[in-house]
Amino acid sequence: MTVANAHQVKAIPGRKTDELDSRWLARIFSAGLVKPSYIPEKKMMELRSLTRLRVLLLEAQTAFKNRAHKTLQICNIRLASKLSDIFGKDGQMLLNALMKRENIDEVIEKYSSNRLKAKKEEVKESILGVLNETDIIRLKICLENINRLEEQIRQLNAKIATMVNKKDVEKISKAPGLAEVSASAVIAEIADPRRFQNDKKINSWSGLAPSTYQTGGKKPKSGHITKRGNKWLRRTLVQCATSAIKARNSQIRQFYLRIRGRRGHNIAIVATARKLLDIIWHLLITGEEYIDKHYVKKTIKKSRKETLKLALEEAIPLFKQAGYTIIAPGWRGKRDFGKFIQRSEATMTAFMEGFNKALWTCNPKLRVNPNALHMLIAFPMYGWYGCFSFEGVHWRSSAESYCLSPATILNLTPFFHESSARDDG
Repeated sequence: MTVANAHQVKAIPGRKTDELDSRWLARIFSAGLVKPSYIPEKKMMELRSLTRLRVLLLEAQTAFKNRAHKTLQICNIRLASKLSDIFGKDGQMLLNALMKRENIDEVIEKYSSNRLKAKKEEVKESILGVLNETDIIRLKICLENINRLEEQIRQLNAKIATMVNKKDVEKISKAPGLAEVSASAVIAEIADPRRFQNDKKINSWSGLAPSTYQTGGKKPKSGHITKRGNKWLRRTLVQCATSAIKARNSQIRQFYLRIRGRRGHNIAIVATARKLLDIIWHLLITGEEYIDKHYVKKTIKKSRKETLKLALEEAIPLFKQAGYTIIAPGWRGKRDFGKFIQRSEATMTAFMEGFNKALWTCNPKLRVNPNALHMLIAFPMYGWYGCFSFEGVHWRSSAESYCLSPATILNLTPFFHESSARDDG
């Protein structure tokens, strides 16, 4: 006998009768198209039934807690804003006092803890209403069911702890976001991890793998997760991932933050759950222990920027080697450059003062940007302008290369203004 997945052996729509289904199943089974489903051993199935029952009990307990919260909110009793858990020891003591209509001051002074006594006034201010007979009955039933379910969950946890493999639980409990309860649930759902050839297989089986769309020979696109898998394992992993991302300086948290910055929280939390499943499968297969290498923030040391102070005589060869040409209106660059500099010595001195403040230190590793960049800048004092042009090549001297960054050009703007003169260089 072969047990198959009903989704995989589904018949053609529109022809749904028992006789036609029988013929269809016999036909695909004879052709070898029915893939048998995995059935775990009896002990693992019993463990799985207990872990799933615990989830149902937790859901029922949460439903009764929500009803109790609703009853208190309707009666204008805001204990939840002052107590972290109104169903704890102090919280239930106050609720019983409210249902019995006892004096809150006497109850707090006589039975409560020191923490509750410290904020007695705040608690009294949050109780602005009273409970009528109907509210007391509803609240009493909710508290009784909450305590009853709490005891049943405690019994289930004790029974599950005796049935699960303790070594496997300790091994995967070291992964972020997993504790003894969640680890036992994951082990019960996975059963035998060796039946999966790799981590991609177990991701697909759990329904956490992204769906793929491809048509017409185009590049395949990834969509939402398939959700065709073990829903119990999938919801447990998402809950564990939500807890794991709260751990500071952990690799899981850094992985989540990196994905969330690009794709948002929902996609990032599912990707984190899928990564946790990969880690769990690897730990169960290899027997290794999980070691979280804490994230170390990389610090980039910024290099100090030093100004290059040059005299006028030293700056002229530097400009020539860097490929700069400075000319005056009507000049074609063939005139004696030194004579012009002597005539405009005062102007060049002002230029050099601004240039020395903005020029970056020349570095042999620097290269001129290969993209063509032309800057026409002019001096307003003597009516002459300088043509600074990058022709897409590297200007080198015998030992160094020089470049003028865009930041340098911006820093020189107090000494220049844009000119419509043409590039005579």
